[in-house]
Amino acid sequence: MVICNNVDEFSMLKLCDLVICSPETQIMTKAMSASKPMILTAPYGSLQKKNLEYAVKNGFAVDGSDVNNIINLIKDILTKDNGLLVKNAINYLSQKSNNNYISSIIENSEHLLEEKARSMKEQEEARLLEEKLKKEKIDNMEEEINEKIDKILTSNKKYRKKKGKE
Repeated sequence: MVICNNVDEFSMLKLCDLVICSPETQIMTKAMSASKPMILTAPYGSLQKKNLEYAVKNGFAVDGSDVNNIINLIKDILTKDNGLLVKNAINYLSQKSNNNYISSIIENSEHLLEEKARSMKEQEEARLLEEKLKKEKIDNMEEEINEKIDKILTSNKKYRKKKGKE
């Protein structure tokens, strides 16, 4: 068994009985292509969460998010029918020749990227609005300070004139 976070070599997959990896698109696709059962670790970010849910829902992988349960999952897969996950992956890939797993993940990725772009645009707009409001507030404060200074200076001049006349 080869346990890895990042699979660099396709040949590494040929050596292992099963793959324990994060739910990253590239790793999952290589494991499926190599016909290896997968245990997916806890996702990091919304795309990996969607990948995990998608793969488990479609029977390509087992959810290994609970670290305490990974040993039991490994035992189950190695002692029971580890071919079921592989069979599900192969069937899914062959049934979806035009709209395969990769394109589904890409669609999910595009959707998430669009959401992130909208979110970033909204955050940028909010930041610009906040900066504008801060600038307006500072300008108003400066104006008030200048008015107060002018009143003090005017008052001071009047006092000096009045004192000088007395």
